[in-house]
Amino acid sequence: MQFAPPKIVALYSLTAIAAAFLLFILLPNFNNASAQQAATPTPRPLPILFSFIDTGSNANCGIRRDNGETVCWGRGYGAGKQVPVNDATFTSISVGNGQALGLRTNGYATYWAAVPIVHGTLLPTDVVFTALTHGNDHGCGLRQNGTAECWGFNQYGQSSPPTDVFTSITAGQGHTCGLRQNGTAVCWGRNGAGEASPPSGVFTSVVTGSSSNYTCGLRQNGAAVCWGSNQVGFYSEQPNAAPGPPAQTGQLSPPSGAFTSISIGGMHGCGLRANGTAACWGFNEHGQASPPAGVFTSITAGWLHSCGLRADGTVVCWGHNDYGGQATVPTSSEPPTLATYTPTSVSATATPTPTSVHICDRNPYSPVCLTPTPTGALPTATPTLTPTSVSATATPTPTNTPTATGTPPTATPTSVHICDRNPYSPVCVTPTPTGTPPTATPTRTPTVARDDSGAPIATPTLTPTTTRADVPTQTPTRTATTVTTSGNANARI
Repeated sequence: MQFAPPKIVALYSLTAIAAAFLLFILLPNFNNASAQQAATPTPRPLPILFSFIDTGSNANCGIRRDNGETVCWGRGYGAGKQVPVNDATFTSISVGNGQALGLRTNGYATYWAAVPIVHGTLLPTDVVFTALTHGNDHGCGLRQNGTAECWGFNQYGQSSPPTDVFTSITAGQGHTCGLRQNGTAVCWGRNGAGEASPPSGVFTSVVTGSSSNYTCGLRQNGAAVCWGSNQVGFYSEQPNAAPGPPAQTGQLSPPSGAFTSISIGGMHGCGLRANGTAACWGFNEHGQASPPAGVFTSITAGWLHSCGLRADGTVVCWGHNDYGGQATVPTSSEPPTLATYTPTSVSATATPTPTSVHICDRNPYSPVCLTPTPTGALPTATPTLTPTSVSATATPTPTNTPTATGTPPTATPTSVHICDRNPYSPVCVTPTPTGTPPTATPTRTPTVARDDSGAPIATPTLTPTTTRADVPTQTPTRTATTVTTSGNANARI
């Protein structure tokens, strides 16, 4: 048998010792790194809650419910972008074809664009509006007196409103409509398919969309009526161009029944029933006219997609999603909050720190809420008895007026007195007088018998007794005395 040379054995030994040393050094660090990685909270996507949303051609904007910030997503915005500038907050937003208008709380309008408009008149910045609407490439607003002002593209006259007074206004692809005070509708701008020729009669609302060449309105009974193009595709930019392909999509044929609100998109429309459920109609190649089940508080339609706002502030979108994810509602990523609790002791004499919710409201039996029980001996009450004379026919009623002597301990008043929680506490009960009250002795006046001359005959001896409820009343004993009179020597009394 051959043995390895001593030098090789020593080399192997040194190698093994070095490997063990490195393992000893690195293994704890590896375990600590793994523990730290496992302890690091993993961000989780949380839904953004909104109080308002609006949909344009291929983008959406909403107002956050928690902080009032504006978030947009879709074409030009991507998965979600906070806009616009100068920390502005809005009461409503109208989204166009890559542009948007926000109505500030002071009535001024703010414009921002992922796809800016490069032609037409500019948005007025010194006018107070009560409502705003954005079409494909123009916008309009209602002044405080109800008159309309428009800006942007005007090749079809869509930015040249009449001088009527309106209660609402809506802008479409190349036309605009307004609802007069008497409920009738009037439209101006492009009218190649009749989108600017509303039917007669009274409406409660009139709507069109930034990508729409048709218009719809709600009658007083809630029925929806639509007019304009019923075909697939946009018109070309030429004012007198013929409509696109003749395929009928049904956007002019809303379902029967009453709606509380409606919104129309490129070739489809959606509305809310009285129970909050959604119903859509028209072109449905991408599912934009197939709303999910459930209840919504508002609904809005875009070019090929739709969105609805739930009562809890969540937003649901459906339909086409290839223009920057316009049907993918953004979320916020926040690490989970780890709750911590630090117990604190409260002594009976401690003074609670005032907060918005007092400790006595949460635990009225806490030691800091009860009036402390006085210490030391309680004073002894000495009753003062005043007897009164009672006639033979009256029941004696002793009057006891206890008078407490000594100085009782002083209790610290609090918001809740101990007597309210324990009326039988020693500090709350009136002490009962001790000793036996004296019995009152009735006073009786005897009747003296007299003869015919008026002289007294005899004085009876009365033995008064105490009248008690448990002892029969004693009858006084009378002793007859024989007297001699002038009329009758044997008269008896």
